[in-house]
Amino acid sequence: MDFLKRTKQIIELDIERLLKDLYFCSNFGFISLLNGAGASTLAVNTASLLSRQGKKVLLLDANFHQPNLFHFFNGMSVPDEKSVSMYFANKITEKDLNLKVPGHENLWLISASPTDRVDKIMHANEENISRLMEYVSNTFDFVIADIPYLPFASWFLDIIEHMDKSVVVWDEQIDCGYKTMQLIDFLDEHSDCVNMMKNIVVNKKTKRAYEFDKIKSQYNCNFVCSIPYIEEMSELKSNGELILDSGKMTREFNNEFFTMIDYLLSNHKISSRREAQMLANS
Repeated sequence: MDFLKRTKQIIELDIERLLKDLYFCSNFGFISLLNGAGASTLAVNTASLLSRQGKKVLLLDANFHQPNLFHFFNGMSVPDEKSVSMYFANKITEKDLNLKVPGHENLWLISASPTDRVDKIMHANEENISRLMEYVSNTFDFVIADIPYLPFASWFLDIIEHMDKSVVVWDEQIDCGYKTMQLIDFLDEHSDCVNMMKNIVVNKKTKRAYEFDKIKSQYNCNFVCSIPYIEEMSELKSNGELILDSGKMTREFNNEFFTMIDYLLSNHKISSRREAQMLANS
């Protein structure tokens, strides 16, 4: 079946089903435990896929210190005057941040500028992050966030708590399991959103065997899958190409990617803060 046709069927069926339910999951986070894990790749391609179906989608590059999502779109840049650092300094409003992604009718990006100084990002606080997340959640059909694991940064938890579901991306390094436990323990201590985080995608660079049932049991996961590593990824990114546009996506990546999208779009059973608030207001 044609790739985009299959995509359209998945999204339309899931959205039709979800709209009949009380809640609709719209904010998805991809969390990288280590640089190069593949979270940015999954976030960008998920956002691109959803936007192709006429959904209004925002990509949020939450790696404010080292933004990189604009690299995936050929010729795109982040002007200093539309950077989140300007927003954190209260020099522009959240409405001024949206950058239209070239070649995508329904896709926007919010990002720091690669020329921003780190000290400018330090202005980020709970108030302006919450205001930003409320704005994007009310403006777009989907918000896809690429989130680095930086528990020492105040905005890390603020953004995580606004996600309906998040996926932790492993890159097969030996300490990914340990770092996942660190992340879960941190959230257990600081937030009630930990269950939204217990989803793992393994970016398989080697033939190392993973027993997903054991991973699911050990971390009390809601969802676990693997996605084969694509050797050409660095080349594609440097050329400003997406996997979805490259024609080089393998059949295995295709199937597992759809499995992940299916899971993200499916209604979750664990209550979140947003759901509790919606229920209270209904």
